[in-house]
Amino acid sequence: MKDWQKISFNTAEVAAGKQLNLVHELGDLVMKEFIISKRYDESVGVFSDGEWHQTLNTYFAPTDNLAVNVIAEKYKAVPCEKPQNKIALLVGYWTPLRDE
Repeated sequence: MKDWQKISFNTAEVAAGKQLNLVHELGDLVMKEFIISKRYDESVGVFSDGEWHQTLNTYFAPTDNLAVNVIAEKYKAVPCEKPQNKIALLVGYWTPLRDE
């Protein structure tokens, strides 16, 4: 993935557990990629909105990490701008948010 991408969950999707399913998959990714395999990739950064609005956005930083890209594709992530507002780190590193 060469650009920032995001997945937006509406209130009904959050209530149905879709965002929670994504968080569980990201937790599995951390266990397999970072902890067990000890493959630390500072290009990986997955973030979530720090404040709830009508949607809950999950942002994926550009990365060549196959596992992250598979998850983003599975949940139909769409291209977006680099997030500028209050966000929380879900998986990975803050590195992708630093200005180039």
